Amino acid sequence: AKESYKSWKDLDGQEIAVQGRGSGTEAIMILAAKQHGIKYKNVSYVPGSQVRRLALLKGNIKATILDASNKNMVLKEAPDRFIVLPLGDVKASDEALFATREFLDKNQAAIRIFLEELVKVNRAINANPKWVLDERKKLGLLKDLPAKMEDEILPFFQEAVQNGVFPNDGGLANAAKNDLEFYSLSGAIKGENLKAEDFWHLAPLKAALANVK
Repeated sequence: AKESYKSWKDLDGQEIAVQGRGSGTEAIMILAAKQHGIKYKNVSYVPGSQVRRLALLKGNIKATILDASNKNMVLKEAPDRFIVLPLGDVKASDEALFATREFLDKNQAAIRIFLEELVKVNRAINANPKWVLDERKKLGLLKDLPAKMEDEILPFFQEAVQNGVFPNDGGLANAAKNDLEFYSLSGAIKGENLKAEDFWHLAPLKAALANVK
């Protein structure tokens, strides 16, 4: 809320809300606290970015982290009430898919095809964010989506492309390295001499990329 906080320093001794314990939003808040030398009074766990958006608008919470679409909706509905604090040089993945090693090993062919298509989608979006709207119309997806939310689709993907959310390589070693650095700095992952390959299995993505031109 703009009337309460204008910088990270103003959050010293204040309450914040995040997605959940061990979540990316909590890690970002922990990292921000370390970078700005502050300490929160209390951290509340409120699952669902849209839930936190509504709580912000109702005044039930005053500081949180939202995904891009909900952030944009808040600024559109109440531009005079809220500001976005800078996150600095946070390079962690904004969107990520997780699977167990056992699942990946048992379904190698299906996983390769899935990742091939995912990479193709990433590249199509990066080339033209409006592609999402065209494909939605062509495939008849989300026909019952409210007009209010429909207007947010293109701005969301345009912003995502600007911020590199959808890497053309699907997120290889460099993305894994950035994620590991982020979670290590925030304290979410602890240990010495940590290596990205200890946490990320990149072979399926490499196999998929070999088939994508």
